[in-house]
Amino acid sequence: MAIVKSGLGKYLSGTIDGITITHHKNGTISAKTKNRPSKVPRTKSQKSGTQCFKRFSKFCSSAIGFLKIGYALEVKKMGFTSAFNACMKQAKSAITGEFPNQKIDFPNVLVTKGDMTPPENANVTVQETGLVFSWDPEITKDDQHYTDHAMLFVHFPGEIKSVYKIAGAQRIEGKDTLLLPDDLKGNVGEVYISFIKDEQDAVSNSVYLGQVNW
Repeated sequence: MAIVKSGLGKYLSGTIDGITITHHKNGTISAKTKNRPSKVPRTKSQKSGTQCFKRFSKFCSSAIGFLKIGYALEVKKMGFTSAFNACMKQAKSAITGEFPNQKIDFPNVLVTKGDMTPPENANVTVQETGLVFSWDPEITKDDQHYTDHAMLFVHFPGEIKSVYKIAGAQRIEGKDTLLLPDDLKGNVGEVYISFIKDEQDAVSNSVYLGQVNW
């Protein structure tokens, strides 16, 4: 992009022969040529990075409602522009395999991030209507409280869909159920659990509970 100070560009605007001339509110005038595709072949590393970004981006997009809460404190703490961007920071470390056969390494993914103590002795089982989560309801740390809420999450990579409950049962109850739609039956799900304070001013890192066959 160039700044126009004199010449014909001072009197023109719009795009002419691939050059876009813009008159800005501050009085300056800029001229920019249309970007052309590079003729240099992309390297394997570049292709790998693009595939990595696209695959993890689709995962984050499917869970954006959950991430907005699960990464809200991380956004404030680290100055990210959005929960999506905060979650995407882990994209490279959360991808395994070599291009073009890369895939998300779900055990290394965090769907919530915070300083609160994570759920202890958590487990998940499959029942007819969905997933039953259980955890240790005992209070053993100063940052734990019986009113803390469980955050339940499952992602189905084959459908690129996520199902979740942001404010689940309280810690004291020790279990909760995440209902799943019938149209996702036959798919493998990647399961996580977290805790969040009743006031949502603290959240734990998520705990990966493994795969389930729904």
